[in-house]
Amino acid sequence: MNKDNCILYFTLTPESEAIRKNLSQSRQTNLKVIQKLYRHTKRIILDSNIDCIEVNEEMQLGFDFGSRLQNAITDVFDLGYKNVTVVGNDCIDIKKDDLLRAQSQLKHGFHTIGKTVNGGVYLFTVSKETFSKESFENLSWSQETLASELFSWLTSFSKVCLLETKRDINSYRELLHWTTFTKHQLGAILKDIISYFNQEFTTLRFVISIFYRNLQLQRGPPSE
Repeated sequence: MNKDNCILYFTLTPESEAIRKNLSQSRQTNLKVIQKLYRHTKRIILDSNIDCIEVNEEMQLGFDFGSRLQNAITDVFDLGYKNVTVVGNDCIDIKKDDLLRAQSQLKHGFHTIGKTVNGGVYLFTVSKETFSKESFENLSWSQETLASELFSWLTSFSKVCLLETKRDINSYRELLHWTTFTKHQLGAILKDIISYFNQEFTTLRFVISIFYRNLQLQRGPPSE
């Protein structure tokens, strides 16, 4: 087994993501969409043929995001890996080529960051040789300054390769925008899922309104 590089797939479970994110107008659709995104990202990782270790919140240890991620990275290093490529599942447009390019840069001693349009990251690499737990944990995780801070932190160790900036999906509006303008095959699938369940939700709401309207008519006007 090649212990040079490992992908750390650091995620919440789809059920937890469905609580944290509102990607649809109904809970059922929300979970189905997130499950689809989760499987999509996992398939891309597996297609890269790079060793992968998945760590969801049931396996994570720490009091906040930074400490949980730091502990997970340390555990991967303890398994003997020299480099880690950290990937989440918020970015629909992540590609196998992004993972392979990050791996290629590590072979040359360089790090990689994939930025998102809101100032976060969808991918980054760290190496055991230069990893500093304290400074890493103190980065502004889940903040709009994360990408710039992470870039500064990594450039103090080596040259950093920047991947294409991509959009992550955190809201219903962002998902609808992506499904409307993307040519990605997954976009058509998600659009169909959202359209179907939103139509069912609208129908159910209409039926309920008719039921209550008829109930009020049956009661008649209030007695004097």
